[in-house]
Amino acid sequence: MKASVLIGAPSSVVGDLLAQALSASPYLEVAVSVPAGDGPSVLAEARRNPPDILLLDSDLARMDGISVLKEMRRGGERATAVVFLAYPDSESYNAAETVGADCVIAKPFHPEMLVERLENIFLQHCCFAPACNTVSRSFCEVSAMLQRAGIPAHLKGYQYLREGIRCVSLDPELINAVTKRLYPRIAYAYSTTSQRVERARRHAIGIGWERGETGFLRQLLGYGNDGDRGKPTNSEFIAATAERLNMNGRMVR
Repeated sequence: MKASVLIGAPSSVVGDLLAQALSASPYLEVAVSVPAGDGPSVLAEARRNPPDILLLDSDLARMDGISVLKEMRRGGERATAVVFLAYPDSESYNAAETVGADCVIAKPFHPEMLVERLENIFLQHCCFAPACNTVSRSFCEVSAMLQRAGIPAHLKGYQYLREGIRCVSLDPELINAVTKRLYPRIAYAYSTTSQRVERARRHAIGIGWERGETGFLRQLLGYGNDGDRGKPTNSEFIAATAERLNMNGRMVR
């Protein structure tokens, strides 16, 4: 399940750039791009085909992005809204937030940063109704496995592991970029640092290795009856758990 995105851009160049960046995400898909630079056209399209996420630029002609969002909220539409500000002063930020913007981003920005922000919203906060039940079930499945692994739910490392396992289940390539992509993504979602994410996960795995179901852990990690093997690394544990979830057919792509 992916979140549909409607792009309201001030030009075809900007619209194409955003659409290209979003197309690389396993969680997002561009439902339609309205690069006419025309606010009323964006508003009409959003009401005709309501998206999960609405990207609105403050430079739209005839009706700027904030005005478009104001009309949508007045009509009861609850799509997650991201507003891009050309002049990011406090007055503009307040205006965007007052009319119901879920996220405000100052221009210029890197498209990859926008993708990361939207993916974090999707994965961490379950803002999109079509995916909500799937996301909730995924968390339950991962939680059950971590509990069998002996990792207490009150640990910060438990939360970080749970999110990392889900991310890798949905996007297996992340396991090859743990320090460059996975840790920063989780650190951003939990307002912490990549170093703290790594340490908390290592601590949680260490506790699980001492307290968890030995048979379950060795089967999960493919250790067999080799009693001499030590506890797994963060990457090994996440990869093995994510693979088990996918083999069980419980993660929806």
